[in-house]
Amino acid sequence: MLFELGLLIYMVAIGFTLAGLATSLYRLVASASLRFDEAPASLAQGVGQTLVLVIGGPVLIAGWVMRWWLVERRSAGVAALGLTLSGFWSFCSGLLLLNIVVSM
Repeated sequence: MLFELGLLIYMVAIGFTLAGLATSLYRLVASASLRFDEAPASLAQGVGQTLVLVIGGPVLIAGWVMRWWLVERRSAGVAALGLTLSGFWSFCSGLLLLNIVVSM
């Protein structure tokens, strides 16, 4: 039981780290913040943004939730729900990455 919990936490950490790296790389290359509602200028940019959003979504959600909770004083329940969603998304990203690494 403890091993599985440790593995779960490890996968969430890997997924969140991967999300942070993806969003930071996007900000470095595009010189703009990543957003869910941004319209791409070309097909290649749209595919790139979609891939980065799939991987980097947890960081965006966690950032928005923390801003809503700390700055706009939203409820703690909404913050907990958003951070839980971000954690599950990070877990799925970490699981995907570990499956790719292990299968190599």
